[in-house]
Amino acid sequence: MNPRCLALAFLVNASALTASGPSSSSPAQPRRLLAEGDAQDLADSEKSNVQEELNLDERNAAQTGAGCDVDQNICFANYTSAHIATKKSIMRCPVGKWVHSCEADPPTVRSNGAYMDEEGQCIAESSGEGAVRAKVTCGATRTKSVGHDARWFRDGTLVNETCDSPTDLPISCNCYSPWGAANFCGGKEASHFIPTGMSCTRLVPKIESIRRRRAPDSFGKGVGVKVFVVCEIGANEVPPYLLETHGMASTSQHRRSDAVGEDSHNHRQNAIALAADGSMMRKGK
Repeated sequence: MNPRCLALAFLVNASALTASGPSSSSPAQPRRLLAEGDAQDLADSEKSNVQEELNLDERNAAQTGAGCDVDQNICFANYTSAHIATKKSIMRCPVGKWVHSCEADPPTVRSNGAYMDEEGQCIAESSGEGAVRAKVTCGATRTKSVGHDARWFRDGTLVNETCDSPTDLPISCNCYSPWGAANFCGGKEASHFIPTGMSCTRLVPKIESIRRRRAPDSFGKGVGVKVFVVCEIGANEVPPYLLETHGMASTSQHRRSDAVGEDSHNHRQNAIALAADGSMMRKGK
């Protein structure tokens, strides 16, 4: 046969084999492995879609109820995840108002508590035992947060925090613990409380099991709480005009007292003079 015809026949047979695929006697394992891979990819895709739907539901649920009341006195943030610890919910007051109270809402859910940071934001933190959100009560007077700024948290002691200026007034308190406010702050509803006198005080227990298992260092240091106090700036400061008014009132009072004292003295002197010359006895008859 002509060599050119042989080459053409070979190319035609090769093309037909490629188009028809392997014969039935060829091993099927490569196809079977590919099918298993396709099934795994499909399962992963379905799992990813389910997770995305769960995340979407969580985001939609978190948006429910977020915002402020009509007067913008009470505001709520979005909810945290219900089952992931240390997730934070953050809220601040509208422009022109300041945080007067910061809470983890609802208070009946176990959380790590809440506190106001240096930027005036209320931060509520989940303990992984239920969804919580930050709740703020807002006011027209300026406030700031004062708290223990050391590295370690504290336990087994009386923690006491006060405003850093005598002219500031403590108006609310927070107890925060990454190991659970219910464990160290006195119960799940004890992370937010009112001041006692001019300070925020919490008697913090020492829980050895938590110290051994979850302390930041090998010596068991750093477990416990941090206590924060919300201070109304300048609330204890007396305005100068009141000091002036008070001073004028005091001066007037002293003058009136001096006048009364002088009149009494004059009356006594007159009585003595009348008694001396017998006039009072004559008037009495």
